[in-house]
Amino acid sequence: DDMTADVLAYALRVARESGGAFDPTLSPLMACWGFRGGGAPAAPPDAASLDAARRRIGWQHLQLTLRTSPEAAPTLQMLVPEMQLDLGGIAKGYAVDLAFRALRDRGEDDFLINLAGNMRAHGRPETSRSGWRIGIRNPFAEGAWFGTLVLADGEGIATSGSYERFVVIDGVRHGHILDPRTGKPVAGMISVTVVATSGIEADALSTALFVLGPEAGLGLLQAHPGCGAIFVPDAHPRRLRVTRGLRNRFRPEPAWRSAIDWL
Repeated sequence: DDMTADVLAYALRVARESGGAFDPTLSPLMACWGFRGGGAPAAPPDAASLDAARRRIGWQHLQLTLRTSPEAAPTLQMLVPEMQLDLGGIAKGYAVDLAFRALRDRGEDDFLINLAGNMRAHGRPETSRSGWRIGIRNPFAEGAWFGTLVLADGEGIATSGSYERFVVIDGVRHGHILDPRTGKPVAGMISVTVVATSGIEADALSTALFVLGPEAGLGLLQAHPGCGAIFVPDAHPRRLRVTRGLRNRFRPEPAWRSAIDWL
């Protein structure tokens, strides 16, 4: 249908721009690591299992044709046998945008959509002249945050992190965000928060930037004007890596003020 086609079209755009760091066909790999039900495997998947799963993925093997007339519905061809879609890294952001447009078109002035941490703002709250101030969770301390960000009218925000959804295999914790290029969970990053011009943009970019990391991620952000990101490496000493465009909008907690690297 048209909504699925819209989500897939944007997913394929970000997959192309990120060099495959974002991929909407990851379902076979997610199953290998125990993220499709049945619990964690007894041991990490071996090279043969990962290779077999990787042969069933690849965004470049999706052929999407959008609607060209009212009579011609969108179509999708999967060019590799047994491919499966996984839209978990983008669908919530799209749903936020649908709710945003519905309320805006109904004439609502000031509201904030929040779907499991995926948000989009319209107008501003009565208590603030600057906009909606959103707390950014500290992934190292439950119930705490390391700072706040102000959302302007129309902006979306999303966080991708490995601290809530994970499996433990042989005593080692593996987060659910996989690198499609290796088939393995991403190491070295614990969360990425993105401010963007829409919910779907924030959702997809937060996943792609989590995989890419700060240095390679800056190249992807150049293709998305108006977007900014906060990278939180899973390393000691604790640091935040924040894009310069957020300097006047990000307010860190006192303990984090000296732990920021501006990108």
